[in-house]
Amino acid sequence: QVLTASDDRTARLFNGLTGDCTRIFRGHRNAVRAAVFAPPRANRGSGGGGGLLATASDDFSAKLFEVGTGRCTWTFKGHRNNINGIDFSPCGQYVLTGSDDGTAKLFPLHASAVWTFQGHRNVVNSARFSPDGARI
Repeated sequence: QVLTASDDRTARLFNGLTGDCTRIFRGHRNAVRAAVFAPPRANRGSGGGGGLLATASDDFSAKLFEVGTGRCTWTFKGHRNNINGIDFSPCGQYVLTGSDDGTAKLFPLHASAVWTFQGHRNVVNSARFSPDGARI
């Protein structure tokens, strides 16, 4: 499967062999800058089957979607500007974002708590977990 993010305010899932669009993920009010699949551990109990994915947008929010249904199950809020990048922790319990507001934020799945990492003097284009999840 191929996952894309677009200025048309959607993320789309394509069949990697045929190129056919199989699902459209809607809900953002501005361009979607990034989209990422959740690791298998995060998908336990996901109601839509097929797992979860997350998107980052210029509407200052990130969203969590069920891959199987296209339904948005959670909106992550807290940034004051466009969100450029998004990543899942290897354990699948956290989402990490980087924003034009100069911060990175760590969100637990389905919770309003947030940890903010600041210090950049300009935009944060990307934020990632280490492969073992021990570092951000």
